[in-house]
Amino acid sequence: MNMMLSNLFSFSLLLVSALHLWAIPAVAQPQDPGGRITIVPLPKEISEVNGVLQLAGMAMTVALPDSLNDRLPVLQHDAYQLHQRAVHPVNSDALITFTIDKGLTGDGYVLTIGERITINGANGDALMHGWTSLLQLIRESDGGGELPQCTIRDWPSLDYRGVLLDVAREFQSVPSVKQVIDICRWYKIKYLQLHLNDDQLFVFPTTAFPDMPTPGKNYSLAEMKELVEYARLRGVVIVPEFDAPGHTGSLRRAYPELFGAEELRMLDVANPETMEACKTLIGEMMDVFYTSPYFHIGADEVFMGEFKKRPATAKAVKAHGFDEPHDLYLNYIVEMHRYVKSRGKKTLMWESFQGNGSEKVKIPTDILVFAWETMYQRPDDLIKNGYTILNASWKPIYITPSLRWTTEQIYRWNIWRWEHFLNIAPAWEPIQFGPEDQQKVVGVQLCAWEMTEEMNIPAILPRVPPLSEHGWDPHGTRDYDAFSKRMTSTTSKLEQLLFPAEIHKAGLTYGRAHERFYNRENYFTDTLTLTISSRLPGMDIRYTTNGEVPLPNDRKWDRPLHITNTTTLRVGLYKAGQLVSYKSEVLEKRPITIHLSGAHVDPESPRDGSADFRESLRVSVKPLRAVHAIKYTWNGEKPTMASPDFKAEMTFNESGFLHIQCFDVAGYPDGSGYMYTLKKIK
Repeated sequence: MNMMLSNLFSFSLLLVSALHLWAIPAVAQPQDPGGRITIVPLPKEISEVNGVLQLAGMAMTVALPDSLNDRLPVLQHDAYQLHQRAVHPVNSDALITFTIDKGLTGDGYVLTIGERITINGANGDALMHGWTSLLQLIRESDGGGELPQCTIRDWPSLDYRGVLLDVAREFQSVPSVKQVIDICRWYKIKYLQLHLNDDQLFVFPTTAFPDMPTPGKNYSLAEMKELVEYARLRGVVIVPEFDAPGHTGSLRRAYPELFGAEELRMLDVANPETMEACKTLIGEMMDVFYTSPYFHIGADEVFMGEFKKRPATAKAVKAHGFDEPHDLYLNYIVEMHRYVKSRGKKTLMWESFQGNGSEKVKIPTDILVFAWETMYQRPDDLIKNGYTILNASWKPIYITPSLRWTTEQIYRWNIWRWEHFLNIAPAWEPIQFGPEDQQKVVGVQLCAWEMTEEMNIPAILPRVPPLSEHGWDPHGTRDYDAFSKRMTSTTSKLEQLLFPAEIHKAGLTYGRAHERFYNRENYFTDTLTLTISSRLPGMDIRYTTNGEVPLPNDRKWDRPLHITNTTTLRVGLYKAGQLVSYKSEVLEKRPITIHLSGAHVDPESPRDGSADFRESLRVSVKPLRAVHAIKYTWNGEKPTMASPDFKAEMTFNESGFLHIQCFDVAGYPDGSGYMYTLKKIK
């Protein structure tokens, strides 16, 4: 969804103008002079922090209400991964007592730390919020950990705090999706939206249309149900998205006679059988994702050129008594909403229509609309037209392979503000809501689009914390320095929870991450030597270099690995044959650096970059070691040894697709290629 503009305008982040700041109304938040409250999002009420509970020598016993017994394995997993502590259930005299308190509302909880610990919550999810806050508070000490003695009363201001994961452009393995769920849970993000179909892939295991799931890149029914349950136990709800009638190439390839020919570029919404088939798919998805009160129908970026030309379309327009083909698209939205509503769910969709529809077809105002790019309709106009909206602003809360904004930029933003990186979008000039319209914004969502599995975790992990603070307490006082310290603490613990091992890498070029650009921490110039050490005893470490999730019988990591070319490394920590933790990364051989001079925007991206220029663009190459040959093409094709040599510096005067590749003496690619979209502008 929503990535056409990303493909057409692959600008770098340096295109972004300086972030406009807005002072939002604030409610005074609790002070913590000692910096001992290391919780993200920051709780709303914290009593005086006046003592320390030492955990040394104390058994981690828990007393759980019957309704929470199914979450005991989560507590046990957390305590072992983070502190190598065993959690034992007891009926009385527990170190930690969990209690359902009907006097609390929403997902509110009260965490009290004295000589013992009590967690009261409005429901099971609220109790998990309290448990997560407790884990974030534990400070390691020589004696085995300590906690600040205090009382925390906390609750979310917004129910809809979301993250979107695109699993239909680049397939994501089940362990990787679980890690995104873990990130959501850690930062009290309630909803994880899965984008289940697009032109590239259809990943949902439909039984009504067995030829539809993309071969080799789809989930089994058991895997989908496993993800739903994994999320439920952690207080996260998976929201399914069936994005139609655009973004449906995978459907039309599989069943062109039912959904329309591939060249139609959209579903054949003039065909009643197509409409019924879509309801069948939506019904199947709702059955699997039963925990979600919402269903997302997509409905964005529908290109109707071919559809409008067909006689069958004109016939359908007349049969319905509509004015034009666009009414058939609007009717699709209405019909799918009616079906979703009949199943007891609420409909979500992307901002994708103007006004309130058309003269003949009105879009119901009980559909919740994600305002994202402002090109179809400004968010303030959506409000005026009677719609309740959620903020999914392109800037700064979209993450793509080539465009992403920093943790600080997201933190200094607010949920009543829309921005865009394109000067043709209304939100190029930021749109800021005043107090009178703020109550119509009922949620916020970070959207991660088009990224590979290896890109997702390092991109999502630092951007969810600031979003969580906005969703949990939009009116909260913002102190970035204090937030950054809390986030440093929570990130360290979360990384231990996700992957309790350390991969040591000798031979890196930079050795540290760059927040705006993907994967620089994994660049090397010649040979990379890897060793691994698990922080947990008894782990069986397995790995693959073929892009597959490692299985218990895959290669055992028991000696240093020597990597000599770009490699996708996936590592699994196993115990008793069960996958405990997982990590996936691309180790990129980059024997040269590239610099662009004369660019209107310098992409500063050694991967898939882009740059605009007015007169000419100078591209210079600097080898980081001896390189046998550097070749290039100007038409987007992969260079070969027969391609022209790239000189140390070359000047380009026209638009084109520049692809640079190093080769070794045997004529094989030496490291990753460098690709740039260069565009001459007026």
